[in-house]
Amino acid sequence: TETNPLEHIGFLARAESRVSILEYLAEVESATQRDLRTKLDASRTTIARSLQSLEDRDWIELRR
Repeated sequence: TETNPLEHIGFLARAESRVSILEYLAEVESATQRDLRTKLDASRTTIARSLQSLEDRDWIELRR
């Protein structure tokens, strides 16, 4: 099933880190988790969880 736009907004609104990650990736196109932690001053756990949730929605592609 497709997610409606309000669900997308809610998903982003629940975690500022997701918005910050997407904004940063829009600027640089690719970044390591270390780059994101440094740029966003966020913990390893926050970055990892945010990236995983964005990948789960097919908004980003993680390279392992």
